[in-house]
Amino acid sequence: MELSIETYNLRQKFNDETAITLIKNAGFDAYDFSFFLAYDNKNVLGDNYLDIAKKLKKHSDDIGIECNQTHAPWDISYRDDFDIGNENFKMLVRSLEFSSVLGAKNIVVHAIKELPDNIDFYELNYKFYKSLEPYCEKYKICVSVENIFNHSKETGYVGVLNNPKELKDFVLSLNSPWFNICIDVGHCTITGYEPEQVISALNNKILKALHIHDNDYKADSHQLPYLGKMNWQNIMMALKKIDYKGDFTFELTGFFYPLKNDVIPAALKLAEQTGRMILKYF
Repeated sequence: MELSIETYNLRQKFNDETAITLIKNAGFDAYDFSFFLAYDNKNVLGDNYLDIAKKLKKHSDDIGIECNQTHAPWDISYRDDFDIGNENFKMLVRSLEFSSVLGAKNIVVHAIKELPDNIDFYELNYKFYKSLEPYCEKYKICVSVENIFNHSKETGYVGVLNNPKELKDFVLSLNSPWFNICIDVGHCTITGYEPEQVISALNNKILKALHIHDNDYKADSHQLPYLGKMNWQNIMMALKKIDYKGDFTFELTGFFYPLKNDVIPAALKLAEQTGRMILKYF
């Protein structure tokens, strides 16, 4: 199992080559390239996006690190046409091609979750994901569907595809080898599930990716493991039980966000050492 980490905070603080180099120097096996909430998507996914992707791929190869997965932008909404003529859809498709150039196996694409009452969630998202299938096949990259949530004033978080049976049934309904599941362990706890409970309800044919971080079961804080309340031994035993074949990918946006640039290398090394310790449970 490879140890990976997303690039989100590092992309904000440094340029992409520096971000990837810092991850490599910290000892990680791979990186998860983050398009979501990126300040520069109009540049990275602009008309010269393939040149940028090829440049980053060469840099990654030169320093000896791979891109194992990516996270798509989530700008698309139910108002958009799922057609290349729509700007948001075009950016999403470009992120698939960009990811393929980097060598990623999977790209996490969120379901469209903020819908008016008269639109059926499953019908719309079935149409949405199926519209991506030809591009998955063209670029030879799988789309990972993630357990996510909506915000609620009353309860804090309302799960979206958070029930493991619901998530599995939805992905199976797509009836395609180009779709699989990414489990975000933090999203499990804030929507009423233990991560090990969700993992155990799946299998290694459909669970192909992870977002790993910790929290207090109250906020989606994306902290380093052991700064929250999750039971990491139980989580790893659940992964072992299903003979999980994917990678272990940190998504530590809350951990890195407040840190000054000069302490980032040490923080990355701490994250890498923490990850190696957890992987021993597997």
